[in-house]
Amino acid sequence: LQMCIIGLGIAILIPQAVDRGGGFTAIKTGFSGFSGMYGNLFDAHVAYSFGITVTIGLMSGPVGDQQHWQRAFAFQEGKVFHGYLLAAVIFAMVPLTMSLPGFIAAGNPGAAPAVSAGNIAAQQVGPEVIRTLLPQWGMIVFMIMILSGLASTGDSALCAGGSLVAVDIWQKYICPGASDQQALRMARFAVLGIALTAVGISLIPGVTILSLFLFYGTLRSATLMPTLVILFRKAVPSWGIFWGVALAIVFGLPLYLVGELSGNIHLKVCANIAILVISLTLPVISVLTGKNKM
Repeated sequence: LQMCIIGLGIAILIPQAVDRGGGFTAIKTGFSGFSGMYGNLFDAHVAYSFGITVTIGLMSGPVGDQQHWQRAFAFQEGKVFHGYLLAAVIFAMVPLTMSLPGFIAAGNPGAAPAVSAGNIAAQQVGPEVIRTLLPQWGMIVFMIMILSGLASTGDSALCAGGSLVAVDIWQKYICPGASDQQALRMARFAVLGIALTAVGISLIPGVTILSLFLFYGTLRSATLMPTLVILFRKAVPSWGIFWGVALAIVFGLPLYLVGELSGNIHLKVCANIAILVISLTLPVISVLTGKNKM
């Protein structure tokens, strides 16, 4: 239902925005960014400063994110690959079409004057283009569409978080004899706590959606390489996985935060690569030594 709402919203809004914003001529001009600051769509600086971090974060999602594993477990046996492949193909229309308002704004400054003037952040370019080019009802449709997308991801994340707290931590280590009903109650408390924490983080002054997205991607990238090692190598000593993830977070995450706060792109890229290297090295060492001691 949520995907249908998103698809319907895209079908209603994007063609009109493209038509009123200058058509494909504006989109093509926008490939060079605002005021032509980039040479082309595949500008090396963008690929280095933004692409590496985002790619690592997005690749880490399906591998190291608990909500994706819960989706995989929900499939019938033997249908996981085809299900994920079909889902990727269907969802591809969202980033491909929702990127068009950004290119329109870059190619036609009048499509998003507030962004062009620097009055609002560039990450708000989508709703700004819709607000500028379309009637007032366009923003209503846009917000319903965005809420559907957020709810689709949000409920999966809350479910995964509740399961991790109630089953993998509370029921396994704190209260091993707890019944499923008690675990369900604990999961509900966990979901409430996670939701309140998320709201609190979103209300921190100066925090942007983009910075949260990049931070989250950097954090979960610590689980990418250890998970791949587990998938392709049996009986990996637990200490290698534990210390690989822990040290990657302890050393890599503060390095990334310093780079983010100081605006040092090189530091941010190095932090992401360091997280991958550290989280891979320890599991490999544990496999080579063959010792399963913490």
